[in-house]
Amino acid sequence: MAVAVAPGAGVPRPTLTNRWVEPSLGVEIAPPSADERLGIGPLNGTVRADLGEVQALLAEFLGEVVPLGWGNAWYANGAKVGPLGARVYWAPRMAGENRRTEVLFEVTQTACDALGFARSCELARRLAVLGPHWTRLDAHWDDRDEHQTARGVFETFKAGQYHGRVKKARWMEDTDEGECVWIGSRQSGQLMRIYNAVPLHGEGSGVRWELETRREHAAELVARLLLRDDDTPLADVFWATVRGHVDFVDRPAGADHGERYELLDWWAALVAEVPRVPMKLPRTPQLLEDKLQWLAQGVAPTLALVLAAMGGGPGW
Repeated sequence: MAVAVAPGAGVPRPTLTNRWVEPSLGVEIAPPSADERLGIGPLNGTVRADLGEVQALLAEFLGEVVPLGWGNAWYANGAKVGPLGARVYWAPRMAGENRRTEVLFEVTQTACDALGFARSCELARRLAVLGPHWTRLDAHWDDRDEHQTARGVFETFKAGQYHGRVKKARWMEDTDEGECVWIGSRQSGQLMRIYNAVPLHGEGSGVRWELETRREHAAELVARLLLRDDDTPLADVFWATVRGHVDFVDRPAGADHGERYELLDWWAALVAEVPRVPMKLPRTPQLLEDKLQWLAQGVAPTLALVLAAMGGGPGW
């Protein structure tokens, strides 16, 4: 039996296009068409290439490159690209010789929304030529027909009416997404967020289904969704990947999770005949270079802060 719950009263609903656009930026983002329900962002990664080439490519899509005069915790220098939050960083701190040319690019969801889905895919394809290491890609689908609310999805999961490797869901209200349910965890490389929203410059309501991927999962989603050269509808690719993460089925209370059950009606209406395609990533051996990069980026800055706070010197 399907669980249907109306949206909670008094909880703010963000727009179905990007939530971080501010009028003070002076940039107008056209509302999406009725057919444009699929979107991406952020799109992040690192690449070992000529800095000028990377900056020129990003500037072609996003706007002027303006040096910040500072970097971040992992890179000594940085610049903003265009007015919508995109960044590029270079000169890795505490890096080996083989990483001296490494460049970090961060293309925000706002910037991707402004580009539109087709241009965002084109940018990803142009970046892919440089051989990047993709670190994050989020993809989303806007369900303007509101087949199910965020609360309804959460109650469905709690009732055990799901299939997949994910084991937990969290209900969130004090977030930028307003009413929101998280299914999975960031540590696993895949996290599903479902939240109630309203369209920008429009009427009515809707629900956004957003899949956040990191590291190897991000690279797999980029390959599946943005770098395809066949005629598979990209919405089908998105839903096949979501179904591989979590599926909602009409399972009676207390029934075995190992059995097969029919899809819930509202879920079947969303995913149609799309099959489940889980991400099956090969296990790759961790190289010494990877461990050194983890030490330099994840451990060394913290140790430096502790050392400074404790007043330690070379012999500390």
